[in-house]
Amino acid sequence: MDNKKLAENVLVFEKDGKEVECQILFTCNLEGFEGNNYVVFQIGDTEDISAARYTEEGDGIGELLDIETDREWDLLDDAIESFFNDLEEADDDK
Repeated sequence: MDNKKLAENVLVFEKDGKEVECQILFTCNLEGFEGNNYVVFQIGDTEDISAARYTEEGDGIGELLDIETDREWDLLDDAIESFFNDLEEADDDK
């Protein structure tokens, strides 16, 4: 992935020469992977969800890095499931 910009709940990056805008769902840190920051996002107008490690270089500009281990993906899957369960519970409480 190329340069990325995090701003307000929007992540913009360039893929294959085309700008892609994503909605940030949440950011998190994972137990056992201290020092790494993760961003979970919905891609464009699709229902596709993905995640990446990120480093911020200032002014909302940073770098997205591939998630490298199955353990990271397992923990992120748990975090994503928890996120959507919490949303469902909040909707049920209304």
